[in-house]
Amino acid sequence: MVEPPHADPTHDVVVVGGGITGLSTAFYLVRRGLRVAVLEEASEAGGVIRSTGGEGWLFELGPNTVMARGDLKQLITDLRLEADLIESNPAARRRFVFQRGRLVELPSRPLGLLRTPLFPLSAKLRLLREPWVRPLETGNDESEAGADGDESIADFVRRRVGKPWLDYAVGPFTSGVYAGDPERLSTRWAMSKVWTLERRFGSLLRGVWASRRSGASRGRMISFPTGLQHLPRALAASLPDLQLESRVETIESQAGIFQVRGAGFSVSAPQLVVTTPAGATGRLLDLISRGRSRTLAELPQASLAVVSLGYRRDRVAHPLDGFGFLAPRCEPLRILGCLFPSSVFPGRAPAGRVALSVFLGGRLDPEVLNQSDADLLAVVERDLEVALGTRGDPERAEVTRWQPAIPQYELGHQRFVETVRSLEE
Repeated sequence: MVEPPHADPTHDVVVVGGGITGLSTAFYLVRRGLRVAVLEEASEAGGVIRSTGGEGWLFELGPNTVMARGDLKQLITDLRLEADLIESNPAARRRFVFQRGRLVELPSRPLGLLRTPLFPLSAKLRLLREPWVRPLETGNDESEAGADGDESIADFVRRRVGKPWLDYAVGPFTSGVYAGDPERLSTRWAMSKVWTLERRFGSLLRGVWASRRSGASRGRMISFPTGLQHLPRALAASLPDLQLESRVETIESQAGIFQVRGAGFSVSAPQLVVTTPAGATGRLLDLISRGRSRTLAELPQASLAVVSLGYRRDRVAHPLDGFGFLAPRCEPLRILGCLFPSSVFPGRAPAGRVALSVFLGGRLDPEVLNQSDADLLAVVERDLEVALGTRGDPERAEVTRWQPAIPQYELGHQRFVETVRSLEE
């Protein structure tokens, strides 16, 4: 039944989407005394934060770790979850890169960049010259950044420190964070802190040194004994009106009231929060934005496959003494990288076993997701044999596909930012 325009709203705020953004937004609005309805189409809230396992195994199918700092730290405090936290193993600070058939540790300190075998002497000397590389001026010339200061990550790194640093440091980093293509990702939007360092200090090295002197903290890398999904589950339990399996089909605005409808339900409120992925948001807001929201459907996305594996400890030659490794695109491995969950947190694998999480796909290899689960496992097992010295079949293997998975902040991303601002107004 359609309510008349003059009907009283059923809530103060309606939140569409029950991922971490929608849940945390609703949590703080409820704390302010507002009547909030959260509508989520899945059978469980939490979005891409999913923890799974059994028989002593625990795998993360979405994000594996988070840093307890800033707003997230405050959220954990407000939910009274501090006692539930577990911190990462100190060895997890070690990160590796695959290079010429072996794993090489990434330096964790600036001086380590001059000692690492990852880069030739010429690349290290080029790094020392970085403070004297002039910042890129904003302009319209092809050799300069665009009018909005946009420049690809690849161009930015080659300009400031050279190609080897792109191949074996920044390129793998963008694969690990965005599963993205550094030739297309925007420095301004995908690496905003780095972009700001150049503009503020004229140099990355000077900016990093100033940040270290200021004592800026990275925070603690944390999780929970039952996995990261403990956080959205705690948020969901705190909300008085969370409606699961409620797929929103239309949103209309009548007399200053938003009418949000789906099969078998209708919710109305004077305030609306939409936290769905960009494509869904563009579709849902099409009517009330008079088509302006359709731009959001054009936001690039990277699809990803996560392969969760369990091995006997004696079937893996590498000591797994770190967080994991990344595979540069210039190396022969097809996987993007592999994490060592059982080395990072306790309770991720039974005694005498190790847990591995492997990632494939992304913007540079979307075709790999067209393969069957069996073929994906074959690719992963072949690459891990080369990188980690694994032997034999894993005791546990599970393939999860995220299509799409990660929004891409590519060149020209400014137009999506402006679209969002316009819709909010």
